[in-house]
Amino acid sequence: MPSSLSPLSELSLSLRFLRDLPAFLNNALTPSQCESSIDNQKTSREASFLDIIERAVFRLPDSPYHQLMRWAAIDNHQIKTWTDQ
Repeated sequence: MPSSLSPLSELSLSLRFLRDLPAFLNNALTPSQCESSIDNQKTSREASFLDIIERAVFRLPDSPYHQLMRWAAIDNHQIKTWTDQ
């Protein structure tokens, strides 16, 4: 796929990547840190999902998903009820 970036932008991006890569690789997570992060994400996934639905669907009246939910008579309280079951 051809890049839509200018050659100068590609060069700048590549240089930033090369500059930041060593720090990224030196900050590797331990297996226990990974497990802890996954456990935290699993614990909060329903709340995160409901937050995304609220912000990306119900707060955007022009969103096609908002319109679809309105047509189907589904509101964020109904979705919360479903996720609690």
